[in-house]
Amino acid sequence: MIEKIEFQSNVNEVTIKCTIKVNELSYQNELVINFSQLNKLVGKIQQLTQFIDVYSYFRETKINDSATLYTMEGTSIELDTFEFEEVIEINQAKKISA
Repeated sequence: MIEKIEFQSNVNEVTIKCTIKVNELSYQNELVINFSQLNKLVGKIQQLTQFIDVYSYFRETKINDSATLYTMEGTSIELDTFEFEEVIEINQAKKISA
């Protein structure tokens, strides 16, 4: 389950906070991906939520004159389950276990 997608305008990485379920085990995780992977992910989410503009769910928070923080809460578009492997090769993403 995607809990949060977050990135800054002046950084080349995107952080995804999520719960990953493998068989009967679930664990909290953070994945760090690039913008190409983010575009694939947003495209897949857009397919699953056909009548919603996914980009409209990103909130903008100005950090300073040169940076903006973009955040989307996963619960805002009700993504209970999502197969990351369909979009992102997990072994290519940086994993930060919680």
